Amino acid sequence: EAANSVLADKEATEEEVKTATTNLEAAIKSLEEKEENAFKAHLEIAVEEALKVTEAELSNVVPVVVEEFKAAIAEAQDILNNNKATQAEVEKSFDRLAKAMQMLSFQKGDKTNLISLIERIEALDSSKYIASTWDKLAIALEASNGVVADENAMEAEIVESYETLLKSFLELRLKPNKDALNDLINKAESLDSSKYTEE
Repeated sequence: EAANSVLADKEATEEEVKTATTNLEAAIKSLEEKEENAFKAHLEIAVEEALKVTEAELSNVVPVVVEEFKAAIAEAQDILNNNKATQAEVEKSFDRLAKAMQMLSFQKGDKTNLISLIERIEALDSSKYIASTWDKLAIALEASNGVVADENAMEAEIVESYETLLKSFLELRLKPNKDALNDLINKAESLDSSKYTEE
């Protein structure tokens, strides 16, 4: 108000202008923002519940969910400690944390059997098999290797990949080869007939 008076006064001196300017700048700097009386009880409860989740429990959850869960907790704690946080910020943080907590059921799958099958297949000599059957297996093998490389792969995805790869493996057909057939004949001829019934 004082500054406006000086501004309107055509006869105001340079000293009066400087004083009014200095006083107005000081008044602006001394302004304090009002504390937002945001409702935070639901966010407080969400954080309390989230902090009950142990590291052991998190070790079974896919990494991307764990990362988001921890980030959501940190954000929520910052907002709880911020007296200037708006209600919109509180709600957004609550929604983020609630969603992350609901995704804690996204458990990592066990890749042991899938890896074992992949190793068995990769040890095969592709030249011994009919190309069409090997090509089908190669596609399934590539997909399974992608699942193994995906740290966020879940159990259902791993099981599906294992079954698809196993079926492709069982559909492999050897190229007709007399040597392989002779091995089988030799095995049959080496059987002890006295151990079996005549039929």
